[in-house]
Amino acid sequence: MEISATNGSVPTGNQHAVGNFGSREWLVEFFESSGPVGFDVNEALELFAASCKVPPLPDGTIWKFTANQFRKFFATTHQWRYFFPDLPSLNYQLQQRDMNTTASYTKMQHAAAMRLNDTRNARQVNDGPLKAALERGLDMRDAELQFMKDLILEVHSGKIKAAGGGASMFREFEEALARQIDILSSSEGAVINGVLSEFVEGRHLTTHPEGGNLCKCGSSLGDKSVAGCLDAAAEDGLSVEHATGPDYSYATRETCFGCPNAIRLNILMPYWDAAYEKVSEASKSTDPFVREASKESLNVIASARSEFQ
Repeated sequence: MEISATNGSVPTGNQHAVGNFGSREWLVEFFESSGPVGFDVNEALELFAASCKVPPLPDGTIWKFTANQFRKFFATTHQWRYFFPDLPSLNYQLQQRDMNTTASYTKMQHAAAMRLNDTRNARQVNDGPLKAALERGLDMRDAELQFMKDLILEVHSGKIKAAGGGASMFREFEEALARQIDILSSSEGAVINGVLSEFVEGRHLTTHPEGGNLCKCGSSLGDKSVAGCLDAAAEDGLSVEHATGPDYSYATRETCFGCPNAIRLNILMPYWDAAYEKVSEASKSTDPFVREASKESLNVIASARSEFQ
């Protein structure tokens, strides 16, 4: 019998797991001779936390773990992992070949749910598919915002260095923080979290699938008007009027390098080092077209590598 993570109690007794993991949509499958087995993930988490003796919070209450918290944690962790393109774990979880396909689908489903429900009541949606789509969209957005906050703080502290046209975002944050400190005559520690939360609202930050750049292009006219990949798509005859972000099918290494939305980080240098070796090999090709293209690409790669030297 199959277990869905919805209602019921934690399985006990003679129930045992069967089948191959991942062969069905269920995380775990159990067989129970008496009939279907119910399984409540949140109840199981509560029992597990109790068995681990999770200490109480400062106010004496016990933190209530939920599956949704783990989804958000996984999504935020994945954003950091997604600096590089080898993502079998996430693709397996989402059953998608391409992260952009997944993100686009989630955004569309999320938008449909939001159109049918007022924002403040969004999490009270009763329709199953719409609620699931809404939660996926909200989780992805929460993860994106947390990723931006973490990265801005890392750059602010000097632990990570940023370059590229999109690095202006970090300078804008420093200016916003300085203004707030001046206005309130407060210390940085007293205002930084509030400034950070307000600063990231309405902003976007995604990772190029190849792993060399971050992109701050969102759906605003300002972002889209300077996006190199959208310019390239338009030159190819495609309509970009309703684009909601970058078009990675036109976001080549050369196009992104000069784009005002692109951000490069010193911790991404392994990508550029590997690209240099790969393109250097291609530059030895007997095909003159390949050699010429490689020369242009090597110039861009060399420029990127020199930014943090």
